[in-house]
Order: sequence, then structure tokens, then C-alpha cells
Amino acid sequence: LDTGDMLAVAECEISAQDTGSSLHDKLMALGAKTLMLALPAIAEKTIDRTQQNNDDACYAAKLNKAEAKINWQQSADEIQRAVRAYNSWPVAYCSYSKKDKPSMLRLWQAEVLNQDSSKAVTPGKVLAESTEGIDVATGDGVLRITELQAEGKRRMQVPDFLNANSLIDQVLT
Repeated sequence: LDTGDMLAVAECEISAQDTGSSLHDKLMALGAKTLMLALPAIAEKTIDRTQQNNDDACYAAKLNKAEAKINWQQSADEIQRAVRAYNSWPVAYCSYSKKDKPSMLRLWQAEVLNQDSSKAVTPGKVLAESTEGIDVATGDGVLRITELQAEGKRRMQVPDFLNANSLIDQVLT
């Protein structure tokens, strides 16, 4: 939360493909560029100060890992946005059963499928697996996982994961 006067303002477009990591990089470059443009006026003490509207201010708490746990009751759109937001830290995650033991699965990339999951399907249930991804029922819609990381393993595309694993009919939690 920063309530001081604004010395320079720049806008950054957020695309539907941006992740927390890509947005960080965009803002870092934009901030450096904006600072370089503002420095001469700051040095000459001719910069125009603009007071912020404190009514529009909001507090952003520090992220923690627990926030990144996927709630499969949410819509596919909400979960996909969370996957993008938590990439690259703390990384969205859920649990699955590996040899009858719970194991963590980190989700790096996912997309929303244009199909409805039946309301009779349990949110988190894996509906299909293919080289294109792992399709999971959500509270509203279907999410396709396209890049993931099993516990203790490297980040990988779904086809590589499926070479040694299957999640079909499991319910992710």
C-alpha cells in the first residue's frame, strides 16, 4: 500500500495469457522506462505531483502458499486465472493419489475448455487424458491442465507426465 504522491504514471495491458511472472517482467521494464523519463523533471524539481485518491487504495497482503491451493468448486475460469496468477510463485497446486498415498501436483499452465461439465460430476474429477492435456471437472466448466509438476519432479508438459502416470477417474483435491 503506497499512499504518497504520484510522480509518474504508466499503464500496462494485462493479456489473457499473462502470468504473475510475465506481468512482473512487463512491470519491471515499464517501471524502468517510466523512471528514466521522469528523472530529469525530478532532478530539476519541475515534476508535477498528483495526489492519489486514498478511497481507491487497497491493501495487498503478502502471498502465501496456502492461497495457491486449488478449490475445484470454483469455475474453470477462476481456477485458470489462479494458475496464471500464482505462476511462478507460489504456484497453484492440488493433491492426487499416487500408489494410494497423497501427492502434490503443481499446475503451471491450464486452459478453459468450451464445454460444460455435468453438475452430477464431482468437481476435481479427472474426465480425460490426452497429449493435449488432462481435463478436470470444476464447479462450472472443464479445465485442461497442459503443464504440471509432480512432487519431487521437474516441471513438464502433460504428455511427459502421462508416460509414467495416469490420473483418469481420480478426484483431485
